[in-house]
Amino acid sequence: MSYGRSFLMKLQLLFVAAFLFSACGDHTHPKMTGNPENEYRSETKSFIDYIRTTESPYGTIVLVDTPAMKPLMACQDFLSRSIISLNPDEQKAVKAQFSDPPLKLWDTSLVKARILRGDTLAVILKDRTRWWRFHEQYGGYDYYSAPIFLRNYTLCVFSSYHYCGSLCGEGKITLYQKEDGQWKPVESFCRWIS
Repeated sequence: MSYGRSFLMKLQLLFVAAFLFSACGDHTHPKMTGNPENEYRSETKSFIDYIRTTESPYGTIVLVDTPAMKPLMACQDFLSRSIISLNPDEQKAVKAQFSDPPLKLWDTSLVKARILRGDTLAVILKDRTRWWRFHEQYGGYDYYSAPIFLRNYTLCVFSSYHYCGSLCGEGKITLYQKEDGQWKPVESFCRWIS
């Protein structure tokens, strides 16, 4: 009889310990619940606010509305070179978002920017006079990829490009990690400057 009580007490302690572990565990990266599209947009806005205040803090930028995903595809070998090992499922998820990103167009609810339609940019670039007027007024334009989040919004693959003329620009793909609620760059790939 005492053996049965001892077993039940151990079982109760095990359940209490499991409850306390789950209730008091690491909550720095809580699981997202609810609407995935709203969560993605909310995390994207927060991430872009970080990018705009730390990496490109100059005023309002001109951002092309279509996320730049092709450079990610062209430099996808960075997935296997990263110091943060992405497992095969994560690599597969990232590659799937290269061709079908969760964000189709940038808008002012996500980023403080003057949004420029891609077809409008094409017209500006075809006409030197228009380009120089545009350049005098804005100094250039930017492309951002759609952020690709992993591990419950604690890792992000992101590319950004700034063009200031036909032979003037820079860009990179960066892997970011969220630590203590703050985004930090881990490493950059396929960096270029002209």
